[in-house]
Amino acid sequence: MITKYLSSAYDVADLFDAAFQILFEFGYKVKSIIDHKAAVLGVNLNPQTIICDFEALLTSLIQGYFPNTRVHGCYFHFFKAVHRKVGELELNRNRRKNIRMLLATVFLPVPKVDTGVSLLEAGTTGPLAALFQYFWQEWMTDERLPFWNVHNVNIRTNNHLEGWHNRLNRKAGKSHNGFYELLELLIAEQGVMDTLIQQVLSGSVTVGVLRRVNKVYAQKQRQVAQYTGEYTNGRRTLEQFLEALMYITPEPI
Repeated sequence: MITKYLSSAYDVADLFDAAFQILFEFGYKVKSIIDHKAAVLGVNLNPQTIICDFEALLTSLIQGYFPNTRVHGCYFHFFKAVHRKVGELELNRNRRKNIRMLLATVFLPVPKVDTGVSLLEAGTTGPLAALFQYFWQEWMTDERLPFWNVHNVNIRTNNHLEGWHNRLNRKAGKSHNGFYELLELLIAEQGVMDTLIQQVLSGSVTVGVLRRVNKVYAQKQRQVAQYTGEYTNGRRTLEQFLEALMYITPEPI
């Protein structure tokens, strides 16, 4: 019986190794295709920063392919992950200020984040204390903290991609589509994209038109810069800084 379980364990380990190898080879092939297309277009594919989700495998793959590129976690995905934990712990709405101030530590200088989290954690009990315990374990490690911190960073996200996903979901009209339904949807979407590409190439639509600036988002970015300057210059305490920025963080779900 023990041999059977050991054998099963080795089978599972082998399965994970095989899956990792497949993903690595797939990523390598995709990178080769992108490199080829970039060479054809005369593009120097050497980005300064790549924003991605918080999957460790994806991060290590990117760092392997682009060793001189800074890999940074998506600002909104960080918030979504913490909000998900808030839901699991069933924290009630009267804890909203605590949660939003905790999320606002994303704007603190990295050396000050530890102090900020400790300040907010003091005196917490029950589910709120459990949230802070989760935050320390999941997000406050030496490797993770710089990955999600956006102090003095022009916040950018992969929301353009998620926006496309949402638009595709709305067109689908339901959660679970059959294979052929999905295929028809993707073929139609390819037609839309081909038309858009032709419009850009012909000059009838400029790339600038496609990248609209959200005025509300731009205003929030200016507020972050203003409050950061006031905190750095000593006109706001750490707690006042977090209180000001908690209104900029997304609403807890």
